[in-house]
Amino acid sequence: MEIDPGPGRDPYVAWVREAAARALETHPGPVGEVLARELRAYALFGHRFGGDGLIHRLATEILAHPAADPAASASPPVSAA
Repeated sequence: MEIDPGPGRDPYVAWVREAAARALETHPGPVGEVLARELRAYALFGHRFGGDGLIHRLATEILAHPAADPAASASPPVSAA
């Protein structure tokens, strides 16, 4: 995926931010919120320090999957018994 980060912006940071935004779509609820927060924090500060590759692998996996269907994550209907 090609992301235009805009003038003077780091393409890698833009890519991680895109993954943070997608995390809320691919993982609805609290899990997606935690993933998005971690990715945003890394984009703001962590990219300066390197790392073990976990954030890169996480962003790659999130961006590789389509967004979740909001209807699929809703509670199942209660059967009329």
